[in-house]
Amino acid sequence: MSSISPAKATKAEPQADPSARFGRLLGGVFRKWRRYIDDEFRAVGFTDATRSPLIALYDHNQPMRQRDLATQLGLDPSALVRVIQLLIERDLVTSATDPEDKRTKRISLTVEGRRWAEFIIAKSMEAERKFLASVSGKEIAAMRSVLVRISANIPDG
Repeated sequence: MSSISPAKATKAEPQADPSARFGRLLGGVFRKWRRYIDDEFRAVGFTDATRSPLIALYDHNQPMRQRDLATQLGLDPSALVRVIQLLIERDLVTSATDPEDKRTKRISLTVEGRRWAEFIIAKSMEAERKFLASVSGKEIAAMRSVLVRISANIPDG
């Protein structure tokens, strides 16, 4: 937890255009992008919470320990329990005891889960192409490079 308080913080410099702050712009783009994707998948019964584990399992391409899946998604393992149960009920994932550690569950995609993950990824990539249509490959490469460096400068946790 940070020990900073408003009394100790340095005063922000006023800006003519508050939307010019990079973090605010980046956050706004993220929220708009995510809202569009959420709206696209809500019609077929998926939320960000139910899409994310499917994509992570698909990308990993093998069963994952539930705690590792939670870590990859940036969630507390207990927060994932309800989502995993929903995905099991929809026959999208299975949960089995880890043969190496009986206290641990391994989560796997079912055939149906793999089909939905492929659909979700394809639709998401279609939206990404649409959003980036006016941006050159060179600009995209530069943005990726900058975002990777910014991410590396932000402490985890």
